[in-house]
Amino acid sequence: CSSDLRNLGASNAMDIYISGLVPEIGEAGLMKLFSAVGKVDSLRLIRDRLSGAPTGYAVVDMVTVDGAERAIQVFNGKSVLGSPIIVSKSRPKSKSHH
Repeated sequence: CSSDLRNLGASNAMDIYISGLVPEIGEAGLMKLFSAVGKVDSLRLIRDRLSGAPTGYAVVDMVTVDGAERAIQVFNGKSVLGSPIIVSKSRPKSKSHH
């Protein structure tokens, strides 16, 4: 079983982090936007833990590194529904020290 998990971790997928989103975008709008530049595996709008309101942040898991890099190039700094968004590589959740 553990080898299956390792194989998933070694895939070419890449998470990207988006900030500056307006609440109106919603998950469907975000999916449509990022699907235009590459295949999206999953996405998650970050919500306030108490109110459930969108925080303006999202994590999009692109299927390929190429798709993620294309999304960063195309959308970073672009105005989406009147608000410029920042798109960057999500930091890996490893415990390694640099």
